[in-house]
Amino acid sequence: MSAIREAVILMAGSGSRLRRSPETLPKPLTPILGRPLISYTLNALAGAGITKINIVVGYESDRLTAAVAELAPSNVTLSFVLNPEWQKQNGISLLAAAKNIKSNFPFDDERPPFRQCDCRSTDGIGGGPAFSISRRPEKINSIFDLDDAMKVQTQGGRVVAIGKELPNYDAIDTGLFVCPIEIFNISRARKRKQDCSLADSVRLMATDGKVRAIDIGDAWWQDIDTVEMLQHAEKPHGRRIKKRSVWPSKMPDECVIVADGPAALVELCGISTLERLLRTLQRCGITRAIILSSSAAEIAQRLAQPSWRGPIWNSLFTNGPPVRQQWQQMVDLWPEAAARLLLIQGDVVFDIRLLRALLAQTSSAMLIDSSAPETNRGKLCGAALLQREWAAARKRFRRACASSRASNSTQSKR
Repeated sequence: MSAIREAVILMAGSGSRLRRSPETLPKPLTPILGRPLISYTLNALAGAGITKINIVVGYESDRLTAAVAELAPSNVTLSFVLNPEWQKQNGISLLAAAKNIKSNFPFDDERPPFRQCDCRSTDGIGGGPAFSISRRPEKINSIFDLDDAMKVQTQGGRVVAIGKELPNYDAIDTGLFVCPIEIFNISRARKRKQDCSLADSVRLMATDGKVRAIDIGDAWWQDIDTVEMLQHAEKPHGRRIKKRSVWPSKMPDECVIVADGPAALVELCGISTLERLLRTLQRCGITRAIILSSSAAEIAQRLAQPSWRGPIWNSLFTNGPPVRQQWQQMVDLWPEAAARLLLIQGDVVFDIRLLRALLAQTSSAMLIDSSAPETNRGKLCGAALLQREWAAARKRFRRACASSRASNSTQSKR
């Protein structure tokens, strides 16, 4: 049996329980431990050998498509499918993807879970429908909102019943399901008043004994449906990310932008270079920017009326000194809680993948171009990740210089 290489993710809904205001980020882009929530699912599927992911979008589809496309792992192709009836149940979203699917596929539902477990159980499973479950009592008892969880009853390695109100259960659905191609015909048959739920289709297959239960064992997961769930997820799982993930457990979320030239306000397709940079940084998990510029008031005025509808930036506009003194001011402005800080030029447009690669580094690093065109920057691209130790060393050097000057002055007076 050949391995499964194609998957489906549903993200057509509005995520209203987590997204309490239209001004906040869409649910799949909500940052958790410095990374968008959906990136965990994309990377887990890529790690399992999935090479194509069909993503069903609906609410704010254009915004989601543009942002998620930039999160694609290098070895995965993303295909976006529009569900214009996104207000309906998730079965309608699944049917929207039917024309793209030709064989069995793993499916992630519209309650995107925060996972650090892998999805290798989908690799080569090929046989028939399979439900990913968490069976261990200690895991079930630790679920943040058990009433809202999808309960599962198993028998002999098969799912026999599912439902949130299930009185007798021995496992919890973790949101990953290997679907047979026949799920589309079953969903069409289950439609009532042009609406259908995926759970109804799975329940029907379970009644016929067709759905296998795959226990995730020691791996872990957490639904992110509300702000409270988001806060709960970051606390216990941060330690696991430190051990297992190749990404740092706490990505930098603050930066210093040097925007000392007019090029930062030059418009490209109606958007200034600086605002375009801020959008990209926001998708990288940056939440606060210190903008260093000799024309800080003008920049603040321009950014006060952004060309896009998005969260308000927490920005500090600071009048910058001459270039030779900017390093000194940046040391003084270094945020107290920041272990690492991104320094970036405000007049450069960056591919988001380059910035993500830079932010993933655990030591000081900078972007360079080995075959750069002739510019006054040479091979430097205008972005560097600095460690707090760098700032501390600069401060020590500055104090030593000041002490030396004071000593020399005293000696000359003598």
